[in-house]
Amino acid sequence: MEQAVMNISIYRDSIPFISYPLPFDENINIFSELKIRNALIIIDNEIKYNEIIMEEGGIAISKRGFWYAEIYDNKLFDLENGEHELSVQVFDVDGNEIVNNKTIFTIYKKQEDAKDEHGEEDVTPLDLLSSKNYTTKEIRNERLDICKACPRLFKPTKTCKECGCFMSMKTWLKDASCPIGKW
Repeated sequence: MEQAVMNISIYRDSIPFISYPLPFDENINIFSELKIRNALIIIDNEIKYNEIIMEEGGIAISKRGFWYAEIYDNKLFDLENGEHELSVQVFDVDGNEIVNNKTIFTIYKKQEDAKDEHGEEDVTPLDLLSSKNYTTKEIRNERLDICKACPRLFKPTKTCKECGCFMSMKTWLKDASCPIGKW
């Protein structure tokens, strides 16, 4: 199974959570239809979360336009500043692995630390939470059509092999761009 890599940033001066997009059909609206039995969140090769519960310290599977595995936990701030590896594994009711993705996330001391070489803030998956960062539906659809025709798209999960992003979500971000300059 090919693994995607996507950058997630956690800022110490904001809510401590990870929201990881899952490659499930957007048309499924009810959790039980996903047929998920269990999920694991592994941080730096150590299982940190292994229960789907809707409270702090557990994994929540929720839909806000797209399906996400989410963790809200102050213990995330116990991790050292810098990059950490995050693995997300999801199993169906028969015990088959249906998602196995790895990504890198970064813990920053302050929001100002998340600047690129031009002094501008990086665009992260957290930007999906603010509607001011969305582009129009027409622009999003144009971008997504370009991605769908691109040989660098891993079609089963709709992730880009260059940046690791889930393109059905990244194409909504106003300030996002294609890593190889197609849009």
